[in-house]
Amino acid sequence: MRRTFAVATCLFAMAILVLSGALASSGSNVRTSGSMSASPDRDSGSWRSTPVATTTSSYGSLGGLQSDICSTGEVIATVSIYGAGPPIGLQVRMDDGALLAPGPVAFSPAPSGSMASFTFIVSTSAFEANDHHFFQVEWSSLTGQRTWIRSATLNLIYQVGTHRC
Repeated sequence: MRRTFAVATCLFAMAILVLSGALASSGSNVRTSGSMSASPDRDSGSWRSTPVATTTSSYGSLGGLQSDICSTGEVIATVSIYGAGPPIGLQVRMDDGALLAPGPVAFSPAPSGSMASFTFIVSTSAFEANDHHFFQVEWSSLTGQRTWIRSATLNLIYQVGTHRC
């Protein structure tokens, strides 16, 4: 009974973290709502298992969590992290430009560490007859205090493009 209660409590806490991250997100170039659809037929994944820390409050690349894909239409990026310390900001950038919706999200891990997963989306199309797109996870310390990511994954689900793939 205690174990069931503990598991239920953990799942509830994860749901609250995901919702609070989504509600706390903002970005001047990100719409506040919208919808898309596609017929995904590919996925691409990357991960890092080496802990990394930052005190930087500006967003920077999270090494190892990037992917170069050939896509058209909707791309779904799921970022899962195991972090510790003060709040962490996360965002996914495409082609060194646009941020994926919903834009930056906040994750407040427990000091001893906790896990969370966030989903980002974007619609892609050919640029100069080329469907290649580069996706990069970026992160920051929202307080300027040392915060840690102990491990993380990036999974992209998409429909393969047709232009110079």
